[in-house]
Amino acid sequence: MMDEIVATLGPKLRNTDRVERLGKGRFIAVIVLLPEKSVLDSICKRMEGSLRELQAKYAGAAGAVDIGMSIYPMGGYTGEDLIATATRHCEEARVARQRSSAGRRRTVAGSDDRQMRAAG
Repeated sequence: MMDEIVATLGPKLRNTDRVERLGKGRFIAVIVLLPEKSVLDSICKRMEGSLRELQAKYAGAAGAVDIGMSIYPMGGYTGEDLIATATRHCEEARVARQRSSAGRRRTVAGSDDRQMRAAG
């Protein structure tokens, strides 16, 4: 499945950009020569959409999608610095997604409780 992710994302990027497997369940997309951070944000949103389509194809086998990004030089001056910044950003996105999911579950549970009390 990771090979399919790389194969799916690669053609959506420019010739100067690369997508590679980074490790188990992880990949990296290196996007170069961007005029500003908003372009990177746009690329990340398009990539996330493609990943969600693959996720639907595999019926949830891919798990949730969390994307981290880093831009040179703000994220660091070496590849390792940039990957570390993107990893931290990805972890922050995962935590935010989990908090949001927990909040929605609490809201639904509270609504169910109110409906049961009203019906009882």
